[in-house]
Amino acid sequence: MVTSTWREHWTLSENASALERDGTLPGRVVGKTCALGGERGAEIDSWLKSVPYRVTSFVILDDRDDMAKHRPRLIRIDPGGGLGLPEAQRAIEMLAAPWRREVRP
Repeated sequence: MVTSTWREHWTLSENASALERDGTLPGRVVGKTCALGGERGAEIDSWLKSVPYRVTSFVILDDRDDMAKHRPRLIRIDPGGGLGLPEAQRAIEMLAAPWRREVRP
């Protein structure tokens, strides 16, 4: 899923192609968040609630930290240096850890 500001200017297919071409995120891109005009954490939460399947784990790779309750799933990326080996290793470890949605009464 793409939550980058790129999603506001490109289609999902264009986002996926750019990420694959760069080697940043090869593989399947399953969606993009809606731009709600607030913090990205709320946009991610909205997307997680809208998908017709159960999300068991995810990681957020971003240079911003406005992720609200999803901040524990965030790995900050240096916009000048990109995704390095230490960040990639932390992302793999995080993906191996299950995520449980908060259940509100």
